[in-house]
This record gives sequence, C-alpha cells and structure tokens, in this order.
Amino acid sequence: MHLLPAFTLALTGFSTLTNAAPWNPRIKFARELAHKVCNCNLDKATLPMIEDQTYQQLTQPSASHPVRVVLGRGTQNYTCATKTSSSVPVANGAKANLYDASCLAQNHPEILHTLPAKLLDMKGGYGEFITKQMNPYDRTNIYVGYHIFSNPTTPVFHFKKPEDDMFVGKKLEGVPAPKDAKPGKWGAVDWLLLGATSYGEGYKYKSAYRVVTAGGKPPKTCEGMEDEFEVPYATEYWLYE
Repeated sequence: MHLLPAFTLALTGFSTLTNAAPWNPRIKFARELAHKVCNCNLDKATLPMIEDQTYQQLTQPSASHPVRVVLGRGTQNYTCATKTSSSVPVANGAKANLYDASCLAQNHPEILHTLPAKLLDMKGGYGEFITKQMNPYDRTNIYVGYHIFSNPTTPVFHFKKPEDDMFVGKKLEGVPAPKDAKPGKWGAVDWLLLGATSYGEGYKYKSAYRVVTAGGKPPKTCEGMEDEFEVPYATEYWLYE
C-alpha cells in the first residue's frame, strides 16, 4: 500500500476547500472582490426605485451613474413646543455617520438594500458590520464622513475620504417610504431628492438622494415627549455630479 506524503494530502484538502461551492453569496462576493471593500467604480450602480408602482417616485437623475454611495446611520432630530397632544413634532435637522457603500452598490445591491434595516437595530459597530458584509476577513475602515444640518433646513455632507469635499443642499422632492420599509418605533422617513446650493472647488455634487430609509419618523403628537428629541434612522445616500 502506498501512502501519500502528508504535504500532498494537505494540498489536496486545501484545493478541495478552495474549489468548493461558496456556502452563501457573501463568501462568494468576498472572493470576487479580492478584499476590495471601498472606493469601487460606480459605472454599473443603479439608483433604487420603489417597486410598488402605486407609490409616487422621485425624479430620476440625469447622470448615468452616481459618484458616491454611502450608508448613513444616525438620528433625525425634532422639537416640541409643549408635551401635549396639541403640539406636533417639528423637524430640526439630523446627524449621521457615513460609510462607503460603493462596492456593494456596484456589485451586490441586493445586499446593500438590506442593510439600513439591520443598521437601525444596532447600537454601534456600524462600519465593521458593513465591511463584513463585503468581506468577513477585512478590517478596512470605511467611515468616510458625516451628515449634519447647518440650520433646520440645510443638509450638509462632509466627506473626508478619498478626498475632502462637501455637499450642501436643500430639499427638492420627497415621497413616502414604501410600506415594507423598516419602521422603527414610529415609521420610516421619506425618500428625498436634494439639490445643491453650494458650488465651486470642494463642492462637486449637484444632487443627492436619500433612499431605502429605515426609522426616523417622529410620533404624530408631542404628548409625553421632551422639548428636543432624537429618533434613530438609517438610509442610503446616492450622490451625483
């Protein structure tokens, strides 16, 4: 009887493992990307639309593809004049951390569009969680910036990676989130189209879309609420030149 050398057996086992069919699409995706989890080309990325044709749709972008796609996780902020049912919450801006989602948007949007709902249920570790959806072995920091409001009606997106630039805009359109959106406590905020109000060096974006929203809506009245309060939300932001 001839015995194969241990080294040959080890190689055979390794080959069997590496050639085996992937057990889920994320493992296959990780192999396809070869560890690339951020800064992907977006020439094939397509802005998601609400599938229910009875819903109103946002005006589609004129550009063929986005130049940035990020996931946002933070809070929508509100104020109340009183703590009674006679007052209704008034929007007072938002704040969120932003994470690069370009590789998901380009290669596996079906995974990307599940993440806002999952991020909404989390208490932290958002960037690491998003990275693991693309490659479970990668530890790349995909945090790219933050979103705030300079006043109650002016959204600001400040990006730090891969270059330092900003988007400052205003709301142009809004449509209700679809009925299957993750509601959080009181409902999912609207999908939005934002138009740029600042232009020039460092302000290359012309429009931004907030889509696939989860959470963020306030209660219908201010009964029992504080003067100022925050509601967790998560979403995708797609930016175009």
